[in-house]
Amino acid sequence: MAQVCIRCGIELQDLSEKFCSKACQEEHFKYLKNLMMESIAKDKNHTSNLAYCVIEE
Repeated sequence: MAQVCIRCGIELQDLSEKFCSKACQEEHFKYLKNLMMESIAKDKNHTSNLAYCVIEE
């Protein structure tokens, strides 16, 4: 089973990685941070901390 970058879907050579590049990793975390900020703004009791997300095969 091939492992792919969780942001852009490019196949990874190094299976210990979750991203194909540093840029993808930074964009992904920026995106997650924005999502978290939006959900926190909507829900004052929201305290979850997302480290990363996983896409289904």
